[in-house]
Amino acid sequence: MSYKIVLSLDSDDLEITKDSFQEKLGSVETAFMTEAGTKNRLITRTGIYGLSVSYKGDESEKVILDAAVQAASLTVTVWDETAAATTTHTMYIDPGSYSSSLLYEDDDHRYYSFSFELVEF
Repeated sequence: MSYKIVLSLDSDDLEITKDSFQEKLGSVETAFMTEAGTKNRLITRTGIYGLSVSYKGDESEKVILDAAVQAASLTVTVWDETAAATTTHTMYIDPGSYSSSLLYEDDDHRYYSFSFELVEF
């Protein structure tokens, strides 16, 4: 089995190979403020898993991804060949990062280039 991720939305699965995505870990700081505007507490959440994805596909994948951007959450399975195991994450597609561009079309199909960021909850 090659190194890949699988995006699952309801019954639709998209398999994306290693050369089409990059893994990253990030952190988010949340500051809680009082009504007077003073900081009460600063919370830093580290180790937030994310994926940056770009690949080419056809119109059927565009329909799935257009729906995935609107979805509240996605199940993302990542196969790690080094660990010989899969990990499953609950993620969402950052709507501001999603783009699809028509590359070309022939008599039967349209082919697109997709790019988006997946962020773990």
